[in-house]
Amino acid sequence: MIGDYMLSNVFLFTGEEKYLLDKEISRRKQNFAEKFGKDAIFAFNNENFDLGHVKQAIFAGGLFVNKKLIIIKGIPTDSDASNKISAEASESLTNEIIDKKGEIPADSILMFVSYKPDKRGRLYKFLEKNATIKMFEKLSGIELRNFVKNELKGLTIDYDTIDYFLAKVGDNLYNIINECDKLKTRFNGLVTRNASLVTDEIVDLVVFGQTIANNFAFFDNFFDHQHKNLKIIDKIQEEGTNRNQFMGSLYRGLKMYIYILDLYDQGITDSKTIASMTKLNPYSITKNLKNIKKMQDRKDYIKKFYDNLIVLDNKIKSGKIPDSYFRLGVKKIIMNQ
Repeated sequence: MIGDYMLSNVFLFTGEEKYLLDKEISRRKQNFAEKFGKDAIFAFNNENFDLGHVKQAIFAGGLFVNKKLIIIKGIPTDSDASNKISAEASESLTNEIIDKKGEIPADSILMFVSYKPDKRGRLYKFLEKNATIKMFEKLSGIELRNFVKNELKGLTIDYDTIDYFLAKVGDNLYNIINECDKLKTRFNGLVTRNASLVTDEIVDLVVFGQTIANNFAFFDNFFDHQHKNLKIIDKIQEEGTNRNQFMGSLYRGLKMYIYILDLYDQGITDSKTIASMTKLNPYSITKNLKNIKKMQDRKDYIKKFYDNLIVLDNKIKSGKIPDSYFRLGVKKIIMNQ
């Protein structure tokens, strides 16, 4: 039984706010390189992961460097598809680290990076007890608003328009930065008083991508014009939209309906209170509350659609049906309601 003790030079960086996590890793790499040189940094990910090289970097002393920074992405086992290491390699490294009680040369710093780690795994549990965990959680509503405000320095934008912007773009900071850059580029060089004022119309003009437009149109049609959504599904297929991206937008939209309905049934009807309790976008809450009567009338329909979507998603992920069936599967859910 391994006792609890702190490893001062072993860290786990984790959390779903990938931008802030990645930014912190980059900052530490830069600082380390300035002090000890780039050759003292050993970074491994799912593209260059070699178990032998990784073990040598962690446990062997440095021949040409006094200090070492070792960064390993994808371990502990990460459910984020962009950060996966083979189960066999992960298990082998886990065994060695735990066998050695996490002890590495004193002049080394070991940093694991796992955005969505399996918290049931042995390595996660070991690091949780014995290493330093740096958590990067999704920004809250006001933090997200202020992040956009800061990214759009030099432009004038009120919080209502920021909420509208976030309803379109979502809470992924990489996407937010990209769309903010588009807005800043659009307005660079304009000097008149009103030229820097960002309005909902400008957000639609500059930011509103076609994929996002399809997602919003889908829910605009959800209660009264589902036949139009059959055409939207075809359009999404033609444009080659990523299945996971569109599936994610369906999940988010349906869960928002369910959250609103559950809170409304409890007598919680104020949009600001609902937004605060659910951490959902205030603009989207206000917009959807206008359809509360339709949502209440179709409550069973919403929950059945959501349940059927989970079944479809699980069948595709488990390989029971091909990925290419997704479009037909969603159409079938629509037509069978």
